[in-house]
Amino acid sequence: MNHFCKSLIAPVFLILLPPLGGIAQEIRQTDKSEAGEINRRIALVSDRIMFGNTPEMTPDFILADISLKPEFKRRFTEFSGDISGRYFNAFSSTPFDGNPVDIHRLMAEALTYQHKDGRFGNPGLVFDKEKLGGPQMALLWGNGRLLVGIMDYYKAYRKPEVLAAAKKLGDFLNGITDNCVSPEIAERFKDKSATGYICFTQLMEGLVMLWDETKEDKYLRTASRVYTLLPPKGKQHSHGYLNTLLGTLMLYDRTGIPGHLNFVKSRYDELVHSPDYLITGGVPEYFGSVGVSKESRDEGCSESDFLMLSFHLWKTTQDMKYLENAEHCLINHLFANQFKTGDFGSKYLDPEIGFRVDKNSARCWWCCNFHALRALNETRQYIFTKKDKRIQFNLFFDGEYQDNGVHLKAVQAENHSNRFQITILNSAQDTRLAIRKPLWINGMSLKSNGKIVSTKVEGDYMVVDRALQPNEKLDLDLEYKLRLFDKDKKEIGLPLQAKTRAAIFYGPYLMSVDANFQPFFDSEPNYTNCLELPTLLNFTPASAPTDSKVRDCYLKADHVHSDMFGKYPVILRPVGETARESPCNVRVWFDIR
Repeated sequence: MNHFCKSLIAPVFLILLPPLGGIAQEIRQTDKSEAGEINRRIALVSDRIMFGNTPEMTPDFILADISLKPEFKRRFTEFSGDISGRYFNAFSSTPFDGNPVDIHRLMAEALTYQHKDGRFGNPGLVFDKEKLGGPQMALLWGNGRLLVGIMDYYKAYRKPEVLAAAKKLGDFLNGITDNCVSPEIAERFKDKSATGYICFTQLMEGLVMLWDETKEDKYLRTASRVYTLLPPKGKQHSHGYLNTLLGTLMLYDRTGIPGHLNFVKSRYDELVHSPDYLITGGVPEYFGSVGVSKESRDEGCSESDFLMLSFHLWKTTQDMKYLENAEHCLINHLFANQFKTGDFGSKYLDPEIGFRVDKNSARCWWCCNFHALRALNETRQYIFTKKDKRIQFNLFFDGEYQDNGVHLKAVQAENHSNRFQITILNSAQDTRLAIRKPLWINGMSLKSNGKIVSTKVEGDYMVVDRALQPNEKLDLDLEYKLRLFDKDKKEIGLPLQAKTRAAIFYGPYLMSVDANFQPFFDSEPNYTNCLELPTLLNFTPASAPTDSKVRDCYLKADHVHSDMFGKYPVILRPVGETARESPCNVRVWFDIR
């Protein structure tokens, strides 16, 4: 893993998110100003799904891809089960108050559309090897997403008829496997975009979940036959590719077969050492497109998959590089991918600046909203974790841990991203608090009642060297590093020897200048704009929105503007903050002298 990847920093590009204090008029207005950053973004996208009206997620709309009723024709109904499955996936394990859709009625109706052979969707599609084509692959994709959603619903509510339907669907997928598992078929479909071979390989996730509940080995045997035929990255759709790796990792967790884990780690490492791994920590929608295709863009689903895969790899291996990469993707790409309306989607990736306004920008209500909601919900599980008798504070967000008599809570202090108060509400005598030591700090301090708390370093964590006391309050401060990275994602040594093209990180945050917040910097001419390094090294705090959770990261520097004499101020802010306004040009690459 190169220095860039080890320091949890990744490739480039941005998108937009809601004014964190409010949401678009089409969505129910809810006060989110007091919510932590993760919960606030969850509220934005869940409100968009539940209460948005363009389009409105009614039961008929959600189930249109499996009911196939002509009067409810909408986009992507040929991917039968895609939206309906994602809906069950997002709303089964984490119910939301006030949801106008009754998920139990929705599931009951969904099961009425299952065909005798177990499939959902077009019953006339034939899966003979010589007849396999785009329509068949689209159906497999949707049925795979639906199987995951059905299994999530079953895990939450344990209804026998739901598991019976899942088994029937799993048996249908088992039955078509022989016609799909061959190098010939993999080669034929490897570059078919959204209807490529990944439509088949992504079935693994649902099949493994089905085995979890039935312990019928036929589902694991099918999953084990699938992943080895996943084509190389090439020009594939990254969402399906990464989801296949996630399914393979799930297979390893159940079987312990080293080859499964080695496959995932190898493909993951190949990706993060390639041009497809962006400075933002995310990936493009289609591999091989950045700087090559005029339609290169990101996708909320792909960023969510990379985030969840990284988290899962850390959980499985305890290798900190995976947690660092997950954090980097979360705050520097997925946050930036959210739109002002709460939606997630796609933005045009410009390798020269970062993100650019383009016709390919899209709020992808048909997939990204659900998948990003799933990823954000999962992120909350990793803020605090427990290992042995250590409660680990892994991600620096508002969070809470409660288990077996231990209860603690972390809250940002004064909306500063680098200050937390950790309150010990209850604690067992032998429990210790372990705070992750990230690579992007110069140091950290921990105090109780103004006095330094004794700690010791254990691996990647700073551990409090005593028992935690009920009602104790610990104040944590992180001192951020300023780091510069080049186009190869390698850290640039300071001071600079000459004018340099670089991305700027302040602590974990990729800094940006966007046309909404700083229109002068983007104004013509701007082709030789240059930031002054001395003012970067001595950042001056700048005003930030009162509800921003990164108020300490609005920072002022000087720049020389193209064809203009003198120096002018410019405010840099984390790329995720650009989601507060409508899409615009966002620069994360700068000339610096």
